[in-house]
Amino acid sequence: QSDIIPGHMELQRIAEAVKLGVAEAGGMPVVVPAIAVCDGIAKMYSLLCNACGIDCIVIQGKIGEEGHAWNLVKLNGRWKHVDHGY
Repeated sequence: QSDIIPGHMELQRIAEAVKLGVAEAGGMPVVVPAIAVCDGIAKMYSLLCNACGIDCIVIQGKIGEEGHAWNLVKLNGRWKHVDHGY
């Protein structure tokens, strides 16, 4: 028997815990079967917002010397920065 847990099994356990927490807080968990860093997260968030009729774009820039991506979302006629990957 090994104490090593394959990464995908650990990610599945974490995903289930997050879905449960979101549901318990009254939210609707959304599962996207992928692993992503900030640009992938920003792109998926933009797709989901746009599919719901919410204006959203991906911004690419830097935090310090590191490349980073986040979103601008138009809410109540005003653009707001949203960063789910930082």
